[in-house]
Amino acid sequence: MNYPVQSIDNQIILNKIIQNNRKINKEEVKRILIIYDEGNFYIGDTCIMFDKFKVCKLFFGESTVVDVCCMNRRFAGFYKSFSINSPYVDNVFSVPYDEIELDDYDVLLCIAYDETPLIDAIYEIYPEQDLLQHLNLCVFSFSEILLYERGSFTICFPVYQELLSVARQFRLASHELFISEDERDWADRWLEEKGMRKNERLFILLDSSSAKHKIVRTDVYFDLLIFLLNKENARILIFDEKNTGKEEFYREWLGEQYIGRFIFSKQLGFREDLRLISSRYTKLMWGPCTGLLHCASGIYNNYVRKGMPAGDVPLLITYTGRWDAYGWWGNAPLVNCLLMKKEGNKKELALLSQLSKDEQKRFEDRLGCNEYSSSMHIDFINKRLQ
Repeated sequence: MNYPVQSIDNQIILNKIIQNNRKINKEEVKRILIIYDEGNFYIGDTCIMFDKFKVCKLFFGESTVVDVCCMNRRFAGFYKSFSINSPYVDNVFSVPYDEIELDDYDVLLCIAYDETPLIDAIYEIYPEQDLLQHLNLCVFSFSEILLYERGSFTICFPVYQELLSVARQFRLASHELFISEDERDWADRWLEEKGMRKNERLFILLDSSSAKHKIVRTDVYFDLLIFLLNKENARILIFDEKNTGKEEFYREWLGEQYIGRFIFSKQLGFREDLRLISSRYTKLMWGPCTGLLHCASGIYNNYVRKGMPAGDVPLLITYTGRWDAYGWWGNAPLVNCLLMKKEGNKKELALLSQLSKDEQKRFEDRLGCNEYSSSMHIDFINKRLQ
């Protein structure tokens, strides 16, 4: 963690903020703004992060307005998708730092790897000493407790210890993503319009990832795909959000005999793809350690909390390689997290949840995703798919 050397002007601002922070009365806090500047956008990180914002209403009260300003404006639509139906976030918007209406809020929570742009923006808004006297805002850092350690932090603002203590209680809680029953109805109708029949089962396969080393070999993938296609009443859903020609690709690989069993989600919005995951037709979702499986985990965590029997949850499977699977999936009780490890000269498929705590957190003996065989995945699914 780095604490930057402050300019004289910024130090004056910081001193004023520290004074304000010391006077905070949480019962008087009515409006909170979360500054969320995670740098690079990741679906999984953001899905989990938006659920962590619940600490604000849990601590300050349910009537407190909680807005989120997402600084990575390129992905504004994704951020809004995560906030829909959330009881923990009231508004999401994206504006530059110097356009934030600071006077509308009682408290700012800064979540950023580098917090200096916020203090610079405050100086731009309150450049003179007499204006600074009107700054009544409390500003706290929330960066290190919530952001994943992807690099160094530059922290400018103090931590609100009482709020931090509450946040730590929920840090390892299973996250939720909120898809309404109306949205599930929409998903069912959309699938039916694409040819889904009432007695059929939808299997969602994720065929891509942000990095090549995170996916199984092509032959393993297609062996599994053909196995699922030969299941009774099976339909395969493939996401092709950018309409890159996946339907033609699968037709060339598999021929006409199988292509009619596919449904391709082409150029739907991100929220619509989340709805399809929530469909009552969905019975299996399988793929690499990637954001959409974190979304599926959140969707069904929410449904189970609201009363869905665990037996009605689709079979959710992710496979992992030489990295910390526990850090990503250790608190995802509905997801079957697979890993490969080496015992002597033998390669073994293991389920993260069935390892000891020490084994879960040790990944030096893990093997890469190219080591999985098709029979490993087929056998695992065959024993569990209803």
